[in-house]
Amino acid sequence: MGQMRMRIKPIVIFNLKSEQGFTLLELITVLAIASVLFSLMTGVLVQSGSFYHFFIEDSPVAGETMIIINKISREISRAAEIKVEDNILTMNLYVSSGEEDPEQHWIRYRTYESSRGTELGFQREVSQVGEEIEFTRIDSVLGDIANFSVGWIPGELIKISICRVSASGKTTSKQQTVYAKKGESR
Repeated sequence: MGQMRMRIKPIVIFNLKSEQGFTLLELITVLAIASVLFSLMTGVLVQSGSFYHFFIEDSPVAGETMIIINKISREISRAAEIKVEDNILTMNLYVSSGEEDPEQHWIRYRTYESSRGTELGFQREVSQVGEEIEFTRIDSVLGDIANFSVGWIPGELIKISICRVSASGKTTSKQQTVYAKKGESR
């Protein structure tokens, strides 16, 4: 008996020698998909630019402002006496000098004009003659101040608000309310 040979014929699925091009429907579909992808990528690039300005350029302004507000808040909570007049905050603080009894020192926060514009300044006392307290030079704590306000709120609270303008022109405003102990000056 002889062997039987089978012959397998390949099936052609695609005609590779087709002379047809793309149909109009295929071109429109590809262009629509490409335009959607392009608009999504443009949105991502615009948003990343906004994040850059917020985190890289404007964030230090907001961060510095919050650091100073927190510092002032801590000092208010430690103050033996607080005076607020015309957005000038004057406090009598207990300062530990390593001895048993802490010393009291007066400090003041206020805005002032310098060659760089409006700044928030910090002053320490020089001496106290009777009721009058004499302060030393003013040290800059924060620059580019658009507004600094401090005032009493009913219920023994003090509200601190600082508004600043960054180099890009964006305004940043931060505020905090702090509890002040009873028996303090108003």
